[in-house]
Amino acid sequence: MKAIQLPADLERVERLLLSEPLAEPSAALRRRVLDDVRAELRQCVLDSLRSELRRQRARSKWCFAAAVAAILLVSLGVLQATSVALQQRESTPTLADIAWQIQQISPQVSEKDSLHQALLRQIGDEASCGTGVNKLLSELQYHKP
Repeated sequence: MKAIQLPADLERVERLLLSEPLAEPSAALRRRVLDDVRAELRQCVLDSLRSELRRQRARSKWCFAAAVAAILLVSLGVLQATSVALQQRESTPTLADIAWQIQQISPQVSEKDSLHQALLRQIGDEASCGTGVNKLLSELQYHKP
């Protein structure tokens, strides 16, 4: 590789700079430079930690929101299942219970008629709940007066 030839003025300045002994930086200057470098490094580390903490907080907020949504969904499902089970339990008394209630209200109605009225009531209740009509018709045929 060919060395670059400097103009004469610059060669003379370069020789002068190289010929003089290099002065050591003062202890105060070294301390200031090292302190500045430490401060910059500390600031970089702190900035990095802060940004990571912000990312973790954002993630934890989303995790918290997802957990709340999951709890709400499960709670709504349980509530709906419970209310459906309660509605089914309340809306399906036995034929004997209904017939007994009818006889308590109207003692002059015969046992056979009260059973027939109970069956009609149950058919009406189940029809309004949307249960199968075939099941109800087969029960009606089974309990013919």
